[in-house]
Amino acid sequence: MEQRAVRRLYDVPLSPLAHIFLSEPKRENVIIGYVIFQSPVDVEAVKTAMRISVSICPRLRSIPVTRRSGLKSWKELPQINIEDHMIMLPDEPDIGNKEGENSETYINAYVAALASWPAMSRDKPLWEIHILPPRRQCIVLRLHHALGDCVSLLALFMASCELGGDLSAVIPSIVGGKNEEGLLSSMARAPLGVCRLLKLAWRMLLISVFEAKYTLYRMEDKTSIAGGLRVHLMPRKLATLSLSMDDMIIVKKKLNAKVNDVFAGIVICGVEKYLRFKSPEDLLKDPVIYFGSVSSVRKQGAKELLNSINEGHSIEWGNMVTNLFIKVKLASQTKDPLQYVRDVRDKFNKKKKSNEAIFSFKLHHFLPVSGGKLPERFYNRMVAHTTVGLSNIMGPSNPISLKGNQVTKIGVTISKLSTGLQVHMISYNQKAYLQFLVASEIIPDPDRLCLFVDEALREMKTAAFHMPTDCPQVTGRLYK
Repeated sequence: MEQRAVRRLYDVPLSPLAHIFLSEPKRENVIIGYVIFQSPVDVEAVKTAMRISVSICPRLRSIPVTRRSGLKSWKELPQINIEDHMIMLPDEPDIGNKEGENSETYINAYVAALASWPAMSRDKPLWEIHILPPRRQCIVLRLHHALGDCVSLLALFMASCELGGDLSAVIPSIVGGKNEEGLLSSMARAPLGVCRLLKLAWRMLLISVFEAKYTLYRMEDKTSIAGGLRVHLMPRKLATLSLSMDDMIIVKKKLNAKVNDVFAGIVICGVEKYLRFKSPEDLLKDPVIYFGSVSSVRKQGAKELLNSINEGHSIEWGNMVTNLFIKVKLASQTKDPLQYVRDVRDKFNKKKKSNEAIFSFKLHHFLPVSGGKLPERFYNRMVAHTTVGLSNIMGPSNPISLKGNQVTKIGVTISKLSTGLQVHMISYNQKAYLQFLVASEIIPDPDRLCLFVDEALREMKTAAFHMPTDCPQVTGRLYK
């Protein structure tokens, strides 16, 4: 029995993406999330919530170690001190004329500063909680991306909160197409096993060739907001934008699209407007750019994960995500504001129909086998050759509370990526909260970009009222 316990503590291997995220401290990807409350933060309630989360999630009480064989694994610690992970910012002195200072500006500046902080210490579990001064009514969570993806971490946070209503109403279910298990089992199904295997092998080859080309050289037209291999070293700025989910759903229904299609469409349209304002010469030849969209290959969404946690079932805490790289053409003269959503919708649907996300995820599983710096260089060059990074998380649709203190806003972003522009969206309580994390030397005025994205959604909503419903040839069901 004792031998089994020791094995459980020391022999949990790192996932392939965790290998990449932990390979170079100067580039480590850290998830920075913040939660704003209606009232000042109850510190004891936060500590209680974290004790619950630590008891549920083994990753929060583990550190990465390198064994004698050279392989990396998680070492679960017998106990941890929550206080070692809490960073309490001192109460602010009398600030006189600054009393009316916008708390959102303060929080954005603090999160942007955290995005440039040095690597997290490997001597203790890779997470921190920053409790901002009382009048800011906010906590900031800093978690290493190797601990897990945002969907599983969101479900873990929800397990510590009070949900304002029925679970099915609070967290909508995410319905995907073919999941990983169904795809792999179909490969061995007779009598189509050989033909299907050849077809799947051909798809894997095509994706491998594309990603190899994408890694070796930039396939897009370089604009003034393009990223690069050293962009992760630049200081960051954060700007935020709140949009109505109802407005996005109007466009979604008219185009038979998904919320993620509308999100990507308005961001790309906003980027085109920003380039037209900042450097119109970039648009003279209708440049082609790529954006990377984070795609989850989990068989469960946040609601199903939360159900499993509440029922005491174990779940996978690794990073079950991959990037889909989508090519879009920026038009110097946009006549139809909805065209960007149509283009994105059609390309996403084709990729979902071909299960590209699952194949790409499996391909990245083979990278750490090569050892050395190759996997990390492969991943970083792919990110560096992408103009925009996008991520969309579907959060609670009703208000939630922590010990009676209602959450008013949730935000999330990721540090140390080599894109000049990252846009992360999380929906909460019928609102879509967008975080624009930018390299300040590339996009010095992210607030202006937010205004252009807001304008793009308003134009698309107006155009949607005056058009019949689209009927795309390829359909998917990411969102109900």
